[in-house]
Amino acid sequence: MSAIDGKTTSADVFSKVGAAAQAVTVGDGERAGAETISSVAAVLAKERSLAPHSGRRLKPPG
Repeated sequence: MSAIDGKTTSADVFSKVGAAAQAVTVGDGERAGAETISSVAAVLAKERSLAPHSGRRLKPPG
């Protein structure tokens, strides 16, 4: 896989998201869930900001 910013690969991002998703399933209730969701959102936002823009937009579902 190619590096997004020279150091972080897509695999790194997905492993962080996977670990966060696993944490929410074994977490201690709503607080852990909210923290996990915000950390996943932060990782995805960082990946989006670092990814090269292809100029194409995804079609909305439906």
